[in-house]
Amino acid sequence: MINQTVLHYDKTFDLAKLRGADLFIVYWGSPYIAHTMFSFDFAGGDHVCFSIETRKEKGEEYSAIKGFFKQYELTYIVADERDVVRLRTNYRGHMEPYTPKARFDWRILINDYVDEMAYERGTLDQSLTFLELKRRSYINWDAVSADDDKNFSKDIRQGLPGFK
Repeated sequence: MINQTVLHYDKTFDLAKLRGADLFIVYWGSPYIAHTMFSFDFAGGDHVCFSIETRKEKGEEYSAIKGFFKQYELTYIVADERDVVRLRTNYRGHMEPYTPKARFDWRILINDYVDEMAYERGTLDQSLTFLELKRRSYINWDAVSADDDKNFSKDIRQGLPGFK
């Protein structure tokens, strides 16, 4: 069972120590439907991850059509990578939506191509072909292995292109 206790804490990040940013794409339900998150890497091993998520109002049912037409409220989650990345790779499952009643429909907005667009615009490592970069950047199994490790952020980056 997942611990569903919400714990908040304050943390300050020095922007002068910003070393880089990572784009995480976690697939669910289809190779074309994914949740995207951005994580910022700071000297000293600190990371902060941003996840933009939809929220239903109380009593509101999930609808792929409503989601496609952006009818849900958005919330910006600023969290530790261990919280938002592990939630999707380790607990919610890789190939099923969090909402059990959700049904996939071709009309759902396809957002998996954001990484390809970033590559084409030169924002991602260009030393490899896009397909090879994408293949080598898959972190799901590493996230599952590093589950409760205090070095989660370091562990999921081991061996990735651009990281030593």
